[in-house]
Amino acid sequence: MRPSRPRGFTLLEVLLAIALSTVLLALLANGISMYLLRVDGSRGTVEQAQLARGVLRAIADDIRSVAVIYEQDISSAEATAESQALFDVDEADAAPPGGGSGGGGGDDSGSGMGDTGTTDALARPYAGVSGDAQSLQVDVRRIRPAFLISADTPDQPLTVSYDSPYLTTVRYHLQPEGLVREQLPRDRRIFEENQGRDEAWLATRRVLAAEVEDLRFRYHDGEQILDYWDIDEQSGALPVAVQVTLGFRVAAAGETTEDEAANAPLAYYSLTIPMPPPLEDAAAAAGGEDSSMMGAMP
Repeated sequence: MRPSRPRGFTLLEVLLAIALSTVLLALLANGISMYLLRVDGSRGTVEQAQLARGVLRAIADDIRSVAVIYEQDISSAEATAESQALFDVDEADAAPPGGGSGGGGGDDSGSGMGDTGTTDALARPYAGVSGDAQSLQVDVRRIRPAFLISADTPDQPLTVSYDSPYLTTVRYHLQPEGLVREQLPRDRRIFEENQGRDEAWLATRRVLAAEVEDLRFRYHDGEQILDYWDIDEQSGALPVAVQVTLGFRVAAAGETTEDEAANAPLAYYSLTIPMPPPLEDAAAAAGGEDSSMMGAMP
């Protein structure tokens, strides 16, 4: 009697096993692919949020460094000067030269008109914040640190802060290449504006974020939110707060066509930056703090 041989797999069983293995591998590969797409999308969202945070922080630093110029009350100084003056300057200027009253008076009126025109021409705009819904212009004055090494303690540098010698005008707006930042010394900016030229800004243009596709500024005056703020029309008054909103195109997960990428929705990131209070409010707040501190002393 012959010993029985082990029975092998039939062709149908082998094909069925291969088909089931292929289906399982396809399902496993699909699950891994979906997981990688989600991870890639989450990574893109986090990177986009970090970029938005950095851009908003840079804009907020410039806005918080706005130069605030308060008008000083010099009425008491004027009264003291008038009381101690030997003669009235206005009466001396109004008197005709050589005691004449005819042609001299006409010359004086022409001179007075010329002086008025010169005064108007030399009038400087207010320093502060100006802009509309798509652009922002800020007059900035920064305090930068300087490090000095003492001879007694060379291992411990002394930090000394110094003020910048001039005001700088910073401008933000959107261009086809993205969000750009431009800056000029304020005196040169005023000169270029009086000359009707804008080329000086181009030399300082720097692309801050090419990914930004929408830019919005809004200004709060304490009662309502405005889309426009002119520091000259406001007589030097600053807004209570400035709201900055950036729009980034949401990157779709996986391979997309150019049309699908262009039609993808925008993700918006917003930040509201409070402005320095008026001089009266700041003085009142400082006075309140001083009184509270004095009251707390034993």
